[in-house]
This record gives sequence, structure tokens and C-alpha cells, in this order.
Amino acid sequence: MPADIVILHSSDADQWAEFLRDQMKQLGRKVACFANDDFLIRESDSSHREVNAAKSVLLIVSPYLFDTITANPSLTFVPLLKDTSKVVMFLCGIELRHFRQAATLHQFPDLGLFQKFTHRETIDMIECTLLTADQDVDV
Repeated sequence: MPADIVILHSSDADQWAEFLRDQMKQLGRKVACFANDDFLIRESDSSHREVNAAKSVLLIVSPYLFDTITANPSLTFVPLLKDTSKVVMFLCGIELRHFRQAATLHQFPDLGLFQKFTHRETIDMIECTLLTADQDVDV
């Protein structure tokens, strides 16, 4: 059975990935995390199938991940993120201006389609979701 949520990240975002994984598991979601810094290079069939089959994909774009894909234009998340409606992209230590300054159009061609939230908005949404889930359990 595929994961409800797949979290893609690099090692410099381990704490964020763990936090998000724990929060989603509290909501009863099946979560898969791929913390491989070279996830794009290896292209493991099983992990890519899991990403494509997931209901949602959380992509944590951190400085290391951003620098890796910027330095290697042949690397791309595009095949994994065909349906942008199920992708949530977290910018951790990266700002939108970094995308404009670097040649990332190939790696993130639909960047404008992603909804953007600040760190505080993200925490507030997670807390609100958990509160709602707790209230649903109590009913």
C-alpha cells in the first residue's frame, strides 16, 4: 500500500523532515521519507514508484539540495512531480530570490504554481491541522 505522504529532503533538512513526519503520523498518515542526498542520481525504481503513488509529496528545498541541483542541471525533480497539485514545497534556508538568481527553470519549471508559506504560517497550519484532528477524535 503506497504512502499517503512522501517527504523528499537532503541531510541538512533532517530535523524538519523528522518533525513533519512525526506530525503527519500523529494524524494517522502513512509517511515515507527519502533522505538520500543523491536521491536524484540513484533513481531507485522502488522509491520513484512510491513518490509517484503517494497522495502528497513534501519537498524540502534546503541549501544543500538547492546547491546540488543548481550545480547539476541534468538533475531534476520534474519526473517525480508531474502532478503539482499534490506537491508542497518547503523552502528551508532558501528564498524565492535564489530561484530567480540561479538557473533552476529546468529543475523547477512550474515554480509559479506552488503556493508559498512563511515558516510561521507553516507551523500555524500544522498546529491547526493537529487541533482539528484531535477535535475529530473527541467527537
